[in-house]
Amino acid sequence: MDELTHEQLKVILDVINVYDPEEIKTVYPEMASHEFLGEVRETFQKVLHLVKKGVDLVEKPVILKE
Repeated sequence: MDELTHEQLKVILDVINVYDPEEIKTVYPEMASHEFLGEVRETFQKVLHLVKKGVDLVEKPVILKE
């Protein structure tokens, strides 16, 4: 249950990549803010960098900071 599959990682990347604040602002207005959109873009770039670098996020997950 704790492992992330390659398919789940692809889903995460797809969601981050196609995130559109206009589509979610009526349900979650704070997720349409410029600040949140900046965080989405920054997160996508970091994950994309790790994937391009060859880091296997499924086999070697990133340790989350609290």
